[in-house]
Amino acid sequence: MDWYEYSRKEGMFAEGAVLIACYRVDFGWVTQAVFTDPQRMFPQNCMLIEVQGWEGEKPHNEFGMKVFDPDAGTFSDIPVPVQPVITFKKDIWLRATDEEAETIEQVLAQQSVRKQNIFKEATYLDHADPLFAELLAGFVTAFGTERAGQLLAGS
Repeated sequence: MDWYEYSRKEGMFAEGAVLIACYRVDFGWVTQAVFTDPQRMFPQNCMLIEVQGWEGEKPHNEFGMKVFDPDAGTFSDIPVPVQPVITFKKDIWLRATDEEAETIEQVLAQQSVRKQNIFKEATYLDHADPLFAELLAGFVTAFGTERAGQLLAGS
């Protein structure tokens, strides 16, 4: 049935129901339009949800831009992508004193040739990389936790 005809039929939706159109994205169903008036809705290529018995003033504040889980019938916030934390190697050298730079060279010299070359060739350090954890441990041993954190802080 045509949506225009369907939305105007008497008794198709509960009195005061909130209608929510959701579109599919890679992580689930995201709410797009939230209305209490079916005639304001046009759920083309969307899943339509009817929430009955909701008591509130602004349904778009409650249901707008949420992820809907059809199995659980729940709404949750859209997941915020985790931004990678990186440290440009140049920043380490700029933050370090001359004495600290010499200590850094000594710490690096204690690493395997492979790890030394990885450090030399990289332009930045990814904090999620397992090798970063090893580097951090070496810096903590050489400079203490606070100073190591300052030297290796994200750029």
